[in-house]
Amino acid sequence: MKNEIEINVSLLGQLKLASIIEAATLALLVGFGALSRFDQWGVDHLMPGASFGEKEPTITDSLVPLLGAHWDTWLGGVANIVTLPASFLI
Repeated sequence: MKNEIEINVSLLGQLKLASIIEAATLALLVGFGALSRFDQWGVDHLMPGASFGEKEPTITDSLVPLLGAHWDTWLGGVANIVTLPASFLI
């Protein structure tokens, strides 16, 4: 019984270490830009209707929630309504 407990604890420790190493590796890859192609693909294909402008927000945009929001698609409308309550916390 004691050997089984030691094996389970040892296995759990190994899994934690593997998870830490994987997270650190992913952070380094993202930090050095090695995954930018995949990020760009995700933006282009998995975020339909997204518009990322270069315009700086004005003070009015910052004070009034959803003032500069896009309502042109149903997905944009749903996203705006769902995120409205959280906008007051920022």
